[in-house]
Order: sequence, then structure tokens, then C-alpha cells
Amino acid sequence: MGSGAPSAPAVRRYLYLLTTMVLVPVFVGIYWLSFWLRFEGQLDAMRRYRHEEFLRIGMNDIHGKMKQPEVALQLTNLAEVC
Repeated sequence: MGSGAPSAPAVRRYLYLLTTMVLVPVFVGIYWLSFWLRFEGQLDAMRRYRHEEFLRIGMNDIHGKMKQPEVALQLTNLAEVC
């Protein structure tokens, strides 16, 4: 008892508490953060695509390369996809 070294049950308890109360929440947090960053990246790509398509449709409309029904159809299709 007086040797100053922790007993084996105390070490096991410490390792259990360290694992369940510190390491598991950290790893779960890292997992969710990486999931969220991937999800945000996918949303950014979808937004970029939508903006590029709006620009393409608008420029074709302004320059008279598409008639009004074609513009309406493409905007409808874009709205359904995005």
C-alpha cells in the first residue's frame, strides 16, 4: 500500500474512464465534424452548379439564343434538380 504505485484495479478504472469519457466523445466529434465538412462541400458544389446554370440560362436568354418556352423549361428542370 505504501509503495505509491497504483493498484491494478485503479489503473483499469482510470483507463476505462479515460476511454469512455474522453476518447470516445473526441472520436465521435471528429467523425461528425468530418461528415459535416463533406456534407458542406457537397452543398457548395450543388450551389456552384446552380449558379453556373442560372448564369448560362440567363445569358442565352439575354442574347436571344433561347426562346421563352425553352428558358422556362430549363429553369423548371434546374429547380427540380436543385
